[in-house]
Amino acid sequence: MLPLPAGFYPRIESSLKLIGLWNAGVPVARHRRDQWEGMAESGLMVGYGTPLSLGACGGRLYRLPLNLPLDSGYSLIVHRDLLLHPLFNGLTDFLLSRIRDLALECPEIAVVYG
Repeated sequence: MLPLPAGFYPRIESSLKLIGLWNAGVPVARHRRDQWEGMAESGLMVGYGTPLSLGACGGRLYRLPLNLPLDSGYSLIVHRDLLLHPLFNGLTDFLLSRIRDLALECPEIAVVYG
């Protein structure tokens, strides 16, 4: 398991400890793929992510059949002066279209807008 600082995400830490996947406490300031690829003795490594981050890894990661009692999410925050700007509206339409497409493939994605 790629390390997380102890106590930094207490709910994640507790959930991972319950299933024996908590990290060994090796300090890492920032994950860099080139420093980890091929480093696990078995050639396997368990990492954490979301349906969105799994897709961003080019299909080289596989989801384990685990359901952790955790929710995560993404937000788009913008200054109110830009709410009616055409470029912002176009960006919002594009992002909603992409996330709705992903939600068809990943039923755990909930699209909340408003």
